[in-house]
Amino acid sequence: MDPFHRAESLLMKHWNVKEMRDGQKRAVEAFLERKDALVVLPTGGGKSLCYQLPALMCRPSVNLVVSPLISLCKDQMDSCRQMDIPAAAWNGQLSRTEKEEILAKLQAEEPKVCLLYVTPEGLQSNQLLEVLKGIYRRDLLRCCIVDESHCAYCWGHDFRPAYLRICDLRDHFPKIHFQALTATATEKARQGIVEALKLVDPIIIERSFNRPELEYTVRYKDFIDKERGPSGSIDDLAELVCMKKGSGIVYCRTRDTCEKLAEQLADRGVIAYAYHAGMSSTRRLKAQQYWVCSDEDVIVATIAFGMGINKPDVRYVIHWNCPATLENLAQESGRAGRDGQPASSVVYAGLEDLEDLCKLQGSNRESVQKVYQYCSSNSCRRAALLRHFGEERSCGPGDLPCDICAGEEGSKRSSIKFASLAETGTATSPVRPSCKEREPAPVLPTKPLLKPRFPPRRAITKSTTILQGTKLPSQPGYRVPGLRKKKVLKESN
Repeated sequence: MDPFHRAESLLMKHWNVKEMRDGQKRAVEAFLERKDALVVLPTGGGKSLCYQLPALMCRPSVNLVVSPLISLCKDQMDSCRQMDIPAAAWNGQLSRTEKEEILAKLQAEEPKVCLLYVTPEGLQSNQLLEVLKGIYRRDLLRCCIVDESHCAYCWGHDFRPAYLRICDLRDHFPKIHFQALTATATEKARQGIVEALKLVDPIIIERSFNRPELEYTVRYKDFIDKERGPSGSIDDLAELVCMKKGSGIVYCRTRDTCEKLAEQLADRGVIAYAYHAGMSSTRRLKAQQYWVCSDEDVIVATIAFGMGINKPDVRYVIHWNCPATLENLAQESGRAGRDGQPASSVVYAGLEDLEDLCKLQGSNRESVQKVYQYCSSNSCRRAALLRHFGEERSCGPGDLPCDICAGEEGSKRSSIKFASLAETGTATSPVRPSCKEREPAPVLPTKPLLKPRFPPRRAITKSTTILQGTKLPSQPGYRVPGLRKKKVLKESN
């Protein structure tokens, strides 16, 4: 059977789609030709299919998938199994019995694992390496896929040195090929990925970073708080969430901010779940499950949340703090609108946020400068974001207009005013002006606090106790998700 005729058959069987998107076909071809490749597709562009489909076509071969987080490895494994793709996840947290079960599947005459998900640190397991050597001698080890490969460039030289040892696999298995995938990579980052993973004459496969279904907006905390009082920005956020239809993500920079903001939104009638690495894995999982199964809930999270989450109907992503880089903005906002329907990316910008960024980024002031320019620009925000990735394009036909291009009242004036306030410091190190230096500024139009659409609930935070066996009473206008029917939330004393 012709390879791509078989690919179409597998597409319908496992993904229920008729054809591949732009970039996917070339990535599949490179995989089948056993050539190194760097695949750069926007968030929601279908990167996983680029290796999952050809891996199925090459059974019974085994393929390694290196992923940055243990939790992400598990999520991806579960997703594969739901699509009837044989997969397993290897990590140091597995019990001896679980490890032996995976190794037995790998050593079967025809391996029963098509995709083995593992972290860079997990690859250093001698026990796993010896089994992989046996598979390689039988010519059944085919490819090493590095998902979220920008992590090798960003983290490998600092706190994840195991990323720089992925390329050691070539010493053990010289015939395997590599496929690196990422959603956010500037030209500099792409070169860094190629060098970190020692890709050999890689085929570069890329697609435009433009997401026409996303509407880009910036709102200004300093101006909103001046107009509406100290909690004005929180009220504005609650109103914005209530006006949006569908579920969303609110990103915060710190765990403490996650906890507080989730509570503040809950006090204003929004069903909000906190999610960050400081919570127990059980509470994180419950928060994630509730949110994934909801139609209109909000998850308030650090950037630890989002990679590998398969929820196509996210309608908005809000950055409560300025994102650390434009790469972060592109990747995190790209988690909205993956179903192709209109969605929003909103940044709440504040001078204090930019000051904090300057401190956190240290000598990397260029990243802060570009975030500052995005937030303070009085021209197209889509153009500012795409320019960072080497594309020259502004909002055009088929694109949802950003707040500037849409001509929203106050947006351009507020951008200009925000820039003038920041100029009290240097362009790359904005300094929050004193109260005496501030002048009255135009603010984005706001409405009186809307009556909450949701019944008052407490947020799921690290202090929340979840009691089993009790059914929540039904609330007018709100459909209780299936996972919530036998649970009630109660705050610990």
